[in-house]
Amino acid sequence: SEKLAARIEKGASSIRVVTSDDILHGAELALVAQQLADEKKATAVGIDCMALFRAGGVAPCIAIRELEDVGIPAVCEGDLNSAAAKLILNYTSGNPTFIGNLGEFVKDDNSVTLWHHTLPGKMMEGGKYHLCPYGKPHAGVHYAAALPIGQPVTMLKIGKQLDCATLVEGVVAASSRNETRDTRFRVTVGDIHSFT
Repeated sequence: SEKLAARIEKGASSIRVVTSDDILHGAELALVAQQLADEKKATAVGIDCMALFRAGGVAPCIAIRELEDVGIPAVCEGDLNSAAAKLILNYTSGNPTFIGNLGEFVKDDNSVTLWHHTLPGKMMEGGKYHLCPYGKPHAGVHYAAALPIGQPVTMLKIGKQLDCATLVEGVVAASSRNETRDTRFRVTVGDIHSFT
């Protein structure tokens, strides 16, 4: 875990209020998650970060990125619907996937903002990322990174009962370069009403 932590720390463009121990704990969780995925021959992994926090654990952002970077779709918040969506998109496109919380919808330019605390390294613009503290109180490390402007994206939302799905294509129109926040980007789609 020390080698992984050192690689993550060395690769960061900046580190904000995060210690080497924070990064090491995230790396330890990543290695345990990878070992469990290998043992169970998992095709996807869901981590219940809220249960981790209640037990005094660390944010799973490093673990999720590491799993994604070896081709295993991974989600936090135990979000199995998003895991299903990521599996579908990963297997049909062969590309890495991102789990995003929905932010602002802008009807004037048919755009939606998506955000979260980690993403696969292959999706990070130029491979650059910032390491930031997760949550208040501080509960580990998360990544803040930008996506390339103009990057085509496909968004898939699966209904809570797995009884419906919405598939929308778009293009990254803006991406946060703010190294103190999360990964946040705005996607322009053909018709925002079809997505909402």
